Amino acid sequence: MTNSNALTCPASDEIDMHAKWQTFAQQHKVPLTNCVSAALRRGVLSEQEAVENGKSHWNSSEHFSMGGLGELVVGIEKADRLISF
Repeated sequence: MTNSNALTCPASDEIDMHAKWQTFAQQHKVPLTNCVSAALRRGVLSEQEAVENGKSHWNSSEHFSMGGLGELVVGIEKADRLISF
């Protein structure tokens, strides 16, 4: 979920995982979903989560959505494989 943080600024000689995930999702039409509980614990907020939690700023890129166990279960039911890392 930290890869969804739009405020990361990797050094010029490092891989920009935020940009890589966005490019991958756009090229392959893959939705990017963060675990909302894990994201909030680590200070990664979408605009909606910021509003709901009384925060004035958010830092999750618009390409990533927040989801919970329901989205995971539905995704597993629809998918022919699951990759976890």
